[in-house]
Amino acid sequence: MINLVHRASLFESRVAVRDDEDTYTYRQLLHKSEKIALNLLTGQDDLHEARIAFMVNPGFEYVAIQWGIWRAGGIAVPLCVKHPY
Repeated sequence: MINLVHRASLFESRVAVRDDEDTYTYRQLLHKSEKIALNLLTGQDDLHEARIAFMVNPGFEYVAIQWGIWRAGGIAVPLCVKHPY
């Protein structure tokens, strides 16, 4: 994950995600995913590969959550938004 974050930081002003609502840069993605990672960690150093499930429509939030989980040391488990509860 460190490699991915480092590479993204080299291209902060470039477009990372384009969805139905807007266009987002790597800077925005790094910022949002860092906030998510810190929220998940709640004082821990690492999630130690804990599985973290999430259900989000495709787009910027999906990518930011996935990256945030990875940055916190977790394993992202995306759930299909069309799955019946």
